[in-house]
Amino acid sequence: MTLVLAAHGTNFVILGADSRGTIGTEEQGLIIGLDDRSKLIEVAPHVGFLLYGLGDVGEMLLQGFRTSHGNLDGVSLVAENFRAHCRQKWNEWLTGVQPEYFPRFGFLISGLDPDEAGRFVVPHTYSLLSESGFVPGFHRKFIPMGCPMLANYILNKRYREDLTLEALAPLVAYAISETASVDRRVGGPIKIAIIDSSGYRLIPEETIEGWIEDFE
Repeated sequence: MTLVLAAHGTNFVILGADSRGTIGTEEQGLIIGLDDRSKLIEVAPHVGFLLYGLGDVGEMLLQGFRTSHGNLDGVSLVAENFRAHCRQKWNEWLTGVQPEYFPRFGFLISGLDPDEAGRFVVPHTYSLLSESGFVPGFHRKFIPMGCPMLANYILNKRYREDLTLEALAPLVAYAISETASVDRRVGGPIKIAIIDSSGYRLIPEETIEGWIEDFE
């Protein structure tokens, strides 16, 4: 399982993910793999993807998309083209396969769109889920996926639309850290990326650890 999270600022987005890989459920006997899964991926200068669920198939879709659509930017344009790519590959790979055997996974596609002046300052987040046939979802403010319950609680209490980048990024890291402290399905190093008008940048792990340690 996993926890991935996207949160909007006024003109930026914060993306966060754990890095734990698991097989099974608590009822069946949860198997924890290595804490080295890459669930936070830069796809365009102002767009990041968060991957959850059965990641191997999702990574195949994403790899093919990046090869064929590497020159796109703007989150809405990227999301629409990626949805079409997923639908095409889904029909190609799963023709004749019974729905109960379909792999289940999803993406959060988050980043910035340009305003009328062409400045990348408009935050948007979309979701695409395999089980719904990649019908797009549109999300405002923040959205956690995977194991979202505690993260939703924390963000509902603390999130404000006017939070600065310096306040929102530690909040996202804290929500993932708190979930990992009580849920074995979430864990490993926390990854945080910031997307603002200057583009996508990944935050060093030691910075994230300091945010969590100092969070109040």
